[in-house]
Amino acid sequence: MKKRLLLLLIVCAFVACSRSSSDGVTFIVKNVSTEPLRSMVVHVTGNSYAIGDIEAGASKSVVLHPTSDSHVELAFTDHPRLKVDCYLEYGYGGTLATEITVDRVVAVKDSTIRR
Repeated sequence: MKKRLLLLLIVCAFVACSRSSSDGVTFIVKNVSTEPLRSMVVHVTGNSYAIGDIEAGASKSVVLHPTSDSHVELAFTDHPRLKVDCYLEYGYGGTLATEITVDRVVAVKDSTIRR
């Protein structure tokens, strides 16, 4: 009985540790312009996330999982990609929030941590 309990505790600890390293970074993007951003796609190394339209004044979020060293790029219809000044790696957690217009990144709040 004690061996089973010990084995169960070890498995639970392993699962908890594995999960924490893959939770990713919550990325929040707020459109501070007066026009909507159409068909937004968030790009990191190894992954892309289509988050759709963001109306003026609205925000959307997505959890990012880069596969290696990465920054964030934002692509949307009829405008060049915007590069967010940040650094992420596989296993990072926390939050990254940015405010953008159709032509520039206005603000970045980086609260990411390496796990």
